[in-house]
Amino acid sequence: MGKVPIFYMAGLGLFKKKEIWVPTWKGVLLVTSLVLLLTFLFFLKINSFLSMNRPVEAEVLLVDDWLPDFAIEETLKEFNEKRYRKLIITGGRKVYGWNATKFESSAELLAAKIMERGIDSSKIQLIKVSPSPSNRTNTSSIATKAWLTTHPHDFKAINIVSVGSHARRSYYLFNKSLGEHCEVGIISINNIAYDQNKWWNSSYGVKEVITECLAYLYTLLFI
Repeated sequence: MGKVPIFYMAGLGLFKKKEIWVPTWKGVLLVTSLVLLLTFLFFLKINSFLSMNRPVEAEVLLVDDWLPDFAIEETLKEFNEKRYRKLIITGGRKVYGWNATKFESSAELLAAKIMERGIDSSKIQLIKVSPSPSNRTNTSSIATKAWLTTHPHDFKAINIVSVGSHARRSYYLFNKSLGEHCEVGIISINNIAYDQNKWWNSSYGVKEVITECLAYLYTLLFI
């Protein structure tokens, strides 16, 4: 059987002719320029967007147990200068190494470091968090909400301490959990591991910012 002409098949209603629009060189240039501009703005602004810093007037400061040592001094400076009444430490990760014999969790270890720097133990409140392999921040926010609902408190606002590009995700999760109980603010401490304004020049910065960007999008969509 010979080849069936396309016009014959069209006559049977199997095909139809359509016109399509294709971009001119001006259109290609415009689209390319927009893509480059958006890429430039992403690299320029994404870290400052994620490193959200919006503290409120509060009497309580909260930190997670993963707070790195370089951020402890900034946290204590904030605590002392603003005269907070309470420092909440959340966490429950197991401690390894020589500290394993002294502390049951990394929250206790962080509390010890803070007390060594002059903060009285009466001003520190530990909130135990069940270890979670993923989304520890959300687990901490839920545990803090549970603590607030079962313990009497007279504070109306709380500031969450975070580091760098993790701050916006921390604010979103804690505000979601605690917003009905108190006003939530966020304090972002600069991550000294890379230049905040040129994060793309560091492999650590690229990994940190891109990972936090994806994690924030995941949080918005699924949590």
